[in-house]
Amino acid sequence: MIPGAIVCAFSPHQRAMSQISRAAAATTPWLSSVLLSVLAGCASAPEPEAFSEGVLVLAENVSDGASSESIASEVTQAGSDFVLLASPSDSAWFADVAAGSGLVMSGPSIEEGLGFAYLAATEPLGDTTIAIPVGSDGAVVLHDALYELGDGVFLDFIAFRADDAPDPHALIQSFLAYMATDVMTNAPLVLGIHARDERLADSLAVLLRPSFQPPAACESGGDAAPSVGGLRLFIGTPVQIRCQEIRRPPGAGRGLLAKLLLLR
Repeated sequence: MIPGAIVCAFSPHQRAMSQISRAAAATTPWLSSVLLSVLAGCASAPEPEAFSEGVLVLAENVSDGASSESIASEVTQAGSDFVLLASPSDSAWFADVAAGSGLVMSGPSIEEGLGFAYLAATEPLGDTTIAIPVGSDGAVVLHDALYELGDGVFLDFIAFRADDAPDPHALIQSFLAYMATDVMTNAPLVLGIHARDERLADSLAVLLRPSFQPPAACESGGDAAPSVGGLRLFIGTPVQIRCQEIRRPPGAGRGLLAKLLLLR
């Protein structure tokens, strides 16, 4: 099946910046947080304080050939300040969506018919497209962009495709190794992985536990599906970010709209 276009939106808006600028993100290292998150589930501890405005993440599946104007309109309707966009379209299509929504684009990175880009109200602090080795002779291309929300408060976006991964274990090991060496330890992460089928997606979700959780596992549920068009979203780590609510987006309602909370 041809991959669809995926939109992820972060919407704190300007009214949240005064709160965010006073906060500092958690500083637990990515790999150490695996153990810490397990202990946190067993220990009695005060509930961490969260940013009240939260983060809205919109994931939408659109068939190949969708117009850039329609996607830009949906981004604008969602009030999106930060967007993760995946599509089988070319770079000109991505640029048209960015222009139509009035956002700045990072990317796109396009590999074997599927591209990822990040759109935001501001320039990223840094972004990269990199091929990380998987196993003895494999590789996966991921796109990574880091944004600063305020003084010392960050949010990272990473997306890659796992459609042809022969060994899910090796893929996740390579991804976690990249996280440990190339990703800021105090930056909560929104992760998008495109998988060829639900079986592979389920395997990846199990291997990512407990460092990452799907937004579908929210405190307030609904009838939203766990994936959209072959792509699943994850957030991590649990000590840095949490899903508060998930629901259908406005308009056509084909995607997922999750409210995420960045934890102090």
